[in-house]
Amino acid sequence: MEEKYKAEFVRFLFFSWSSCLETVNHLEKINHLYNEVIENNEELILKYNELSSKIFNFIKYVEQNWKT
Repeated sequence: MEEKYKAEFVRFLFFSWSSCLETVNHLEKINHLYNEVIENNEELILKYNELSSKIFNFIKYVEQNWKT
């Protein structure tokens, strides 16, 4: 039963990671098309990329190290 919970958690993390990547894509598109719309767009992109990397590393950790 615990294996099922681990799989569901990893699935949730993948959704979170994908959403983060999609947000970066949207921010980059806004930056390219409407540079003046968001003042700190580059900073947001950097932070979302950092968050994306952390989520991905956590996914790898959970898959490899969590006991089931």
